[in-house]
Amino acid sequence: MRVTKVKVKDAGKDKMVLIHRKTTGAQLVYSGQPVSNETNTILPDKKRDSFDLSILNKTIIKFETVRKQKLNIDQYKTLEKIIKYPKQELPTQIKAEEILPFLNHKFQEPVKYWKEGKEEKFNLTLLIVEAVKAQDKRILQPYHEWKEWYIKTKSDLLKKSIENNRIDLSDNLSKRKKALQAWETDFTTTGSIDLSHYHKVYMTDVLCKMLQEVKPLTDERGKINTNAYHRELKKALQTHQPAIFGTREAPNETNRLNNQLSIYHLEVVKYMEHYFPIKTSKRRNTADDIVHYLKAQTLKTTIEKQLVNAIRANIIQQGKTNHHELKADTSSSDLTKIKTNEAFVLNLIGACAFAANNIRNMVDNEQTLDVLGKREFIDSLTGTRISSQLYSFFFGESLSTSKAEKETQLWGNTWSGTTNTE
Repeated sequence: MRVTKVKVKDAGKDKMVLIHRKTTGAQLVYSGQPVSNETNTILPDKKRDSFDLSILNKTIIKFETVRKQKLNIDQYKTLEKIIKYPKQELPTQIKAEEILPFLNHKFQEPVKYWKEGKEEKFNLTLLIVEAVKAQDKRILQPYHEWKEWYIKTKSDLLKKSIENNRIDLSDNLSKRKKALQAWETDFTTTGSIDLSHYHKVYMTDVLCKMLQEVKPLTDERGKINTNAYHRELKKALQTHQPAIFGTREAPNETNRLNNQLSIYHLEVVKYMEHYFPIKTSKRRNTADDIVHYLKAQTLKTTIEKQLVNAIRANIIQQGKTNHHELKADTSSSDLTKIKTNEAFVLNLIGACAFAANNIRNMVDNEQTLDVLGKREFIDSLTGTRISSQLYSFFFGESLSTSKAEKETQLWGNTWSGTTNTE
């Protein structure tokens, strides 16, 4: 669910929501208006429709899936009305087998969650069957209470995430930045990082063997049930995690306090989420893909590349911070100006590179040095590889056969007729 760069209703008008960042924190604001913290007014009330849609998609499968799997559309629409429109009248009858095929994995089993220190649970299928049988919508209250709990919990997490999305210029670095800086010295010295210690401590080879032992789940036609298989892979990863970091009752404090190991673990999680996603994705792995992505060497190599890219990005960010002399009063407006100027410079560099390449192709397509250098350019002019056809294409006139006139056309009046190579 997107929170920024989307429109919400405020006083009957559509307003664009942006995030305004400072070194002390961040907040949601309205575009084109004076900066004012609107985070608590936007979340959750003005995003209620988005939350409702998110909950609907978490509860039941999408209509496209129903059509693709050739399920009963009428039964699906009946269930959708019960979930989506709680104030509407209930159908006269419904069976459990008319509900289960349309529920997402989480709701096919009893749902458990913690609310104010107390465990709550409900079985959505049983609630619906009982509510329809008794024609009493109040029986569905446990599900609606879970919805409100979910919206509040999700909103609180989003608010905390937004607030923490500050411009980080302080010495109080995040765990990730501390880890990247720890690897930075080796990278800037040798051009690479050595992760062999973390491969060993994290027992990456053992993890990959566990993942390889998870067998793809197939339907009656032999087709892999992608989501079910990916969920089993996730469970295997979660089973492996306590061996590294311990449990809540018996934590491995040494490993938990190791920033680099923690970031290594997060990269493994990101790797699995990317190549074996549980949420809706167009990704379809073949049998060969599965074998490749679950190889220990593939995992190790990919994580190293991911971390190296992150280290590079962090070094560039530090360089920009120092170059622009960003201070404690830096805000989103300052970063926007810097980004705009960088975009202009990059476009200018691109245009210059394009022009230089065209000049090289016209004057001397075998020149390996900088064709814009005076000496190199004049050396190329004395050659015989000048392309009259390209010159005519770009400038709309024929290239003279006279050496002096040709140099004037190509070099310009500033250097016309000179053979000076100083």
